[in-house]
Amino acid sequence: MGDILFFVNLLKKEKKILFLVLILCLGFGIGYLLFVPNKYIAKTTFITQSSKSTGASGLGNLAAIAGVQLGTSGDAELISPNLYKEIIHSNKFLHKLINIKFIDPVDGKKKKLKKIYIINIKDTVDSATVDDDIKIFKISNTDYSLFKILRRQININYIEEENKFLFSVENENPILAANLLAVSKSILQETIIQYKLDKAKQNLVYIKKNFEEKKKEFLSIQRNLAYFQDNNRGLITKSSQAKLTKLKSEYDLAFTLYSELAKKVQLQELKIKEDMPVFITIKEVSIPNEKSSPIYRNVLAISLLLGLLLGIIVIMFNNLKIIMNESPRLNK
Repeated sequence: MGDILFFVNLLKKEKKILFLVLILCLGFGIGYLLFVPNKYIAKTTFITQSSKSTGASGLGNLAAIAGVQLGTSGDAELISPNLYKEIIHSNKFLHKLINIKFIDPVDGKKKKLKKIYIINIKDTVDSATVDDDIKIFKISNTDYSLFKILRRQININYIEEENKFLFSVENENPILAANLLAVSKSILQETIIQYKLDKAKQNLVYIKKNFEEKKKEFLSIQRNLAYFQDNNRGLITKSSQAKLTKLKSEYDLAFTLYSELAKKVQLQELKIKEDMPVFITIKEVSIPNEKSSPIYRNVLAISLLLGLLLGIIVIMFNNLKIIMNESPRLNK
């Protein structure tokens, strides 16, 4: 108890220093609020669904017997929801975004986002894919700096428990934040759909390849059966009958597989149109009415707490000898 009273009396004695430090820290806080621009966060919430694909009606077992592996897309999500953030932060995504025109909050004219963010563009070379075969992407210095800014402003989080996405954009202008979010959401959805579309087309190419191979086999077996029947009319030997039975069995199997593969090709073509991700918006994009930062009360509270802490440290440092000699606890 004596120590506490000692320090309280010390603070009262040096209250001018404490007050001065508090005023200085509070001044820094107010200066921060005056010079740091307000920021606004536009938000949207959406979920994704995928239509269920139908099976092949027993084709899988039949194809396995014939040694054919069919491509299937299934119901699984081709792109993990946890990878959506990597998509919106990718060079390809951001390069596309900065070249889309938005309304400039300063003069109200439509400009590319790149020119809105960076008024004096020094780079003469734009970012681009320099090798389409191996997908090498060259980023200009200006775009590299802009990409870093956008990666801080554009964010998406996946809430696994509720199976929903929280997509947000932070910007100094509320209207630009909302427009940027709406366009970013559109690009993201197009990217996801295109990815699944490409996978579906790859499956279709694979199925068509199997179909063409089995078509050739079927036509070959059909010709062999017809040739054997034409050249063995009237023969009733057991060997000829056995061979005919074998050829007919091969023909039936080949015809069944050929027919089912033809159906599979048609089904896959329908799937390209029907089995696409569906994005359902829960919370629409809207222009934020309140700024997200800085929050005045938080900044002022932190400034006062910091001022109090620094003031105590300064007082204790200035009176270190007195504390060491006169503190009741230290004198025991």
